[in-house]
Amino acid sequence: MPKAAVIVGINYYEHLSSLSGCVNDAQKIEELLAEHENEEKNFETKCLVANSSDDAISSDTLLEEIRNLFNNRHNNIALFYFSCHGGITAENSGYLATSDTIQGDSGILMKDIIEIVNASPVANKIIILDTCHSGDMGNHPSYKNVGSCIGEGVTILTASSEEQTALENDKPFSRHGIFTELLIDALNGGSASIIGQITLGSIYAHIDKALGNFGQRPIFKTNTNRFIVIRQSEPQVKLRELRNLTTIFSDPHSLYKLDQTYELDKDIPDTYANKKHCIPKNNKIFRSLQNLNRVNIVVPIDEDHMYYAAMNETACKLTPLGRFYWELAKNKKL
Repeated sequence: MPKAAVIVGINYYEHLSSLSGCVNDAQKIEELLAEHENEEKNFETKCLVANSSDDAISSDTLLEEIRNLFNNRHNNIALFYFSCHGGITAENSGYLATSDTIQGDSGILMKDIIEIVNASPVANKIIILDTCHSGDMGNHPSYKNVGSCIGEGVTILTASSEEQTALENDKPFSRHGIFTELLIDALNGGSASIIGQITLGSIYAHIDKALGNFGQRPIFKTNTNRFIVIRQSEPQVKLRELRNLTTIFSDPHSLYKLDQTYELDKDIPDTYANKKHCIPKNNKIFRSLQNLNRVNIVVPIDEDHMYYAAMNETACKLTPLGRFYWELAKNKKL
């Protein structure tokens, strides 16, 4: 499944105030998108950065890169990430500022970019912007109150709304903007599902939750029927343990009876009456159930811990999340 990404960070501006963290942002995002956590290849990446006049990025150059990215019908996913200045024109239209943008100039209009993206033959098109006023991307160019005008397969994630600025990070030792620092954390596994899948939906949820009541708000727009995985991190539990749920639990609402034979002999105090000896097969199942308990797939009945459920011979059951994964396992979707 071919995937391509163009990643841009601009610190240097000929006519606007320079920035400090955008190049670092782009380089780190490229590093994370190029490989999955297990070092398997992920995106084919192209990183464009501007630190000085020697590597300045013009609007013509960037617009051509955007066209090439989204016009390549051989890709299944095309991703465009941009960290730099952004603004709103006198005509109330959002734009991205390249190194040659002049104060009052329109740079690259967001409406021109979304026209290219909407017309793209690529199935899954992603735009991620860490710029001021980036929430204007995808808005109707003439009627702001009608909402977004994004084509099928398009997902947009931005650092701020169309009225807001995107703040740089004032934390000591931080090398990234506030939005991109959270994006990096999400791609590093902070937004991963139990099976390690990272999607744009989970990234947005992670960033939104982390910002809390902070003034800057991320914006998420999508016109897709499912979220695609853009990076894979290490699963919190082994897939075989999730697939084995249907073997342990006969149906998603059943209880699984436990007793002392599920726990190792050395871990059972002599004070327990009628102490039973461990059965290795049961202990193997119990270790898996404990792993599933740690990620809220399984919970003990009438006890706070799985250990005491075994010692006092109660049972365990699936949580709502566990029942969801039971159904996935039953339908062979894991």
